[in-house]
Amino acid sequence: MMKKFSYSTLALAMLSSYSAIAAQETTSPANDDADIEVIMVSAQKRVERLQDVPIAISVTSSEQLKRDQINSLTDLQRTTPSLELTPTFNGEDSGGGRIRGLGSIVDNETAGASVAIVVDQVPQGNIVLPQLFDLAQVEVLRGPQGTLFGQTASAGVVNITTADPDTLDFYGNVGVDYSNKGLAGSEFGQVITRGTLNIPLSDDTAIRFAAMKKSDSGIQKNMLLDKENKHDSTSFRGKLKSILTDSVTLTVIADYNKSENDGYTFFSMAKTPTNEASLAAYEAEICGVTIKESAQEYCSQRDQGYDRTAYSLSSILQIDFDNIAFTSVSNYRKTHTDTSLKDYTRHAPFPSAVDQQIKDSADQISQELRLQSTSDSNFQYTVGAFYSSYDFNGNPLTDGALGDNSNPIGFSVCNLEGTFCPVSSVFVIKDITIQSKAIFGDATWDIDENMRVFGGLRFTNQSVETGVGINGPVSNTYNSDESNVSGRLGMRYNLSKDAMVYGSYARGFKGQVIDVPPSPALPVTELNPEIPTAYEIGTKVALNRYTNLEANVFLTQVKDFQAQRSVFVGTELVTALENINEIETKGFELAARGSLGDNFSYNAGFIHNTVEYPDGFVGADGGDLSGEQLIFSPKNKFSLSGEYANGLGDNTELFLNTNVVWKSDVRYEARSTDTFVYPSHFTIGASIGMREVDDKWRATLFARNITGEDEPAAYLAGTFLGQIDGGVRAWPVGGVTLRQVGISFDYKF
Repeated sequence: MMKKFSYSTLALAMLSSYSAIAAQETTSPANDDADIEVIMVSAQKRVERLQDVPIAISVTSSEQLKRDQINSLTDLQRTTPSLELTPTFNGEDSGGGRIRGLGSIVDNETAGASVAIVVDQVPQGNIVLPQLFDLAQVEVLRGPQGTLFGQTASAGVVNITTADPDTLDFYGNVGVDYSNKGLAGSEFGQVITRGTLNIPLSDDTAIRFAAMKKSDSGIQKNMLLDKENKHDSTSFRGKLKSILTDSVTLTVIADYNKSENDGYTFFSMAKTPTNEASLAAYEAEICGVTIKESAQEYCSQRDQGYDRTAYSLSSILQIDFDNIAFTSVSNYRKTHTDTSLKDYTRHAPFPSAVDQQIKDSADQISQELRLQSTSDSNFQYTVGAFYSSYDFNGNPLTDGALGDNSNPIGFSVCNLEGTFCPVSSVFVIKDITIQSKAIFGDATWDIDENMRVFGGLRFTNQSVETGVGINGPVSNTYNSDESNVSGRLGMRYNLSKDAMVYGSYARGFKGQVIDVPPSPALPVTELNPEIPTAYEIGTKVALNRYTNLEANVFLTQVKDFQAQRSVFVGTELVTALENINEIETKGFELAARGSLGDNFSYNAGFIHNTVEYPDGFVGADGGDLSGEQLIFSPKNKFSLSGEYANGLGDNTELFLNTNVVWKSDVRYEARSTDTFVYPSHFTIGASIGMREVDDKWRATLFARNITGEDEPAAYLAGTFLGQIDGGVRAWPVGGVTLRQVGISFDYKF
């Protein structure tokens, strides 16, 4: 029945219903400016009321981010039904985001994100700092946003704003979250410490320091070595803002993140193999793994781990002239990753496929220049230019002869002693440069007080230069150059001062992907750019201070969708890149936010989204995936964040929070069997606590994933001695795959 559902009928019904609501609203005496909660966003690179922006946007406030314990990019998927974020498929490099089912599922250094991560106007590109702390607001923009946000915004944008320095007062805060594995049912341990310090330097200048350290333990355990994995991530930020003159403002931001992983968290067995030899290997005394869907136990003969360091320095200069503002956004980013060992097979004592002693480094610069109108004219515009350059290098971490099985550097399949190697040690040196140049313009024209038309264009050129070599210098190179024009066009109509409808057309662009084999004798794989074309009809209504409603119907058709699948080449499981000729995503979204009386506030949303493989599409197992939902994409998802607060005396109040997410079935691997489908489920979080009414202090008892759902970040087919073994491996994530129970305390001074 759902496949025959008419989205045009839904759109007409939606608009009719909201027109009636709007007509009632214009005569309601309760509808005055004092009663309406005003939410400001920067989705169009200017500060506007959310109610006035003709884009589907979800907004998460600083208070909701705090109460729902949003500490990482992965946590953001609990705030917005249309957003999915996982730490796989270049998750730390490109955000790993999907909006309305569309996102990056290609693990390749030249692959850009489909969902742009933007922090304080700076596009993060291929170097994303994963921790979130001291935030003011997060906006999730759905659909192609390339006109203003560039080619990494073909599916949407996660627009993050950090807290600004304050010139009025000196203050700060400290806080800690604590949970211990086994205590009160918590399935892993975590300690988060955080703090901020705001220092006014003058009447016009202030600086704000913020820091967070997160330590996870026990998400996985190496049963052979009797050792639990540990992950430490430390972040610092300094933000200086100065009003140099009445018309000139300068903001300088420095970020740092260090991740240390003692025991690398990769795919571990989650479902029992059907191959008897593989099952026997897991059940052998030397390993002792208990196979369970949480994938917490694995078997490796050596310690695994990697360390990653990332830096960012940006400056934002704004100069206001008469009716025009000039903005310059400059950024330099650098990341460095040392991988001591990554074990792909984890079948001790058999030969293991590993990457080891690898050093990756990347540098990225970006520069954006914008001119924006600032007058009260009925014609507003933004024009600008953008440039970015990304350089990636992969080299050995240690000195030694490459190709030596007794001291392997790079990839190999060997036993622990290195005396038996079905695949000899091979190191692939990489040297990659990606440059992007663009000019863009976007404008709105208010035809009258109720009707606005808007549109924009962006010309983008992306060049990719790649060079690779085996056990030596670069021996095979390849260059690619692509240009594209993307844009948008739409109209907004005000039904009343607090209700509007809109319709839009947008075309996006995501650049080409290049896979160069080390040997010049092998062919280069080049994926065509990904081109989405999106149509949307929506409405926004502010009933009063108690309720803000949004609804939309969308259709996006993607030409040359960039994807990958895992296939065997000989006895080696490798990633094969591919363009899927066309992917279509269509559905509708509903959202409501506000309060029920003076004590309960909420933010809720729902998405129905059909995004299916095309007819004739063959999965990695050779099975037919025609008409099946795209991987990582639930067809239906609901989220609710709510808080109830009630006073306990003059200065203290009790509060209860809940964060509920429901997803329908999700396929986590491009294979045709239901073994790789995680069933529909609820993920429930809750907390109870007390706080001072001005939030000078708060103490909280919290729980995440109360029901202990085993939802993975991803699935991968199990392998044994170079063959599919019938089992399933999974990647667990704390707070998503595992239950967490703990306490939290914050204090402001």
